[in-house]
Amino acid sequence: ARGEHLVGVDFCHAEEGFPPKGLKSFLEAFNGFNQAHSERRLSLVYHVGESFDDKSLESAVRWVVESALAGVHRLGHAIALGVHPDHYGPHRRTEPVSERRDQIAYDLKYAEGLRLHGVEVDERALRAEQTSLAGMDGNETIEVVYDAERLETFKRRQRFAAEQVRETRAIIEVCPSSNRRIAGILNDEHHPIHRFAEWGLPFIIASDDPGLFGVTLEEEIESARKMLSWSREQMAVVVERAWEHRSEFASGRRE
Repeated sequence: ARGEHLVGVDFCHAEEGFPPKGLKSFLEAFNGFNQAHSERRLSLVYHVGESFDDKSLESAVRWVVESALAGVHRLGHAIALGVHPDHYGPHRRTEPVSERRDQIAYDLKYAEGLRLHGVEVDERALRAEQTSLAGMDGNETIEVVYDAERLETFKRRQRFAAEQVRETRAIIEVCPSSNRRIAGILNDEHHPIHRFAEWGLPFIIASDDPGLFGVTLEEEIESARKMLSWSREQMAVVVERAWEHRSEFASGRRE
């Protein structure tokens, strides 16, 4: 009955501890089903880059990229991808060794693209670190220190990641009120919607949990419009885009 009564799947709730790579076998089966049953294709929404206190900023962005590359149709929030680094300022955080290993593998794989965006990639140093981490328990944590220089580099990484996401044609669900509260964004200039618009990433506006946040979809759309200083005509394009990316269209079941 898949595809007849079930039209899509949404992975949400707690993000920490559930990396996109953990869904590899599911996503392979999911994409295989869609390829075999074009008339019953399912859409896939994946909430990612929304809450990431358990990892580095780089890893949080990588999760968004990995989700998009895996074939996710709609990316829930993806705050890490576009939030302005000034939102964090210089600070320290920790992440599991397993995530650092994955980040090193990502940097080595996309070294050329990262360099084109002004990110220095010292492959020799990365391979040496890769070797030093090989014998460690993946659940051990390491400290990551962010100073002004690393935050500026992170901004360049975001731009490269945005290009990777754009090529997949995945669309981002922006939820202004939810984004502000969950990510603690106090300055609207730091909100990711500004970078999404600047980089030409397709996004729509959603209300996330209107019952919890006490906000309507209309209010969220108006909030986004004011943040971007857009006209109502410009915002109408985003609203129309939401209709064009409903489940049956996002999955390719209908054109």
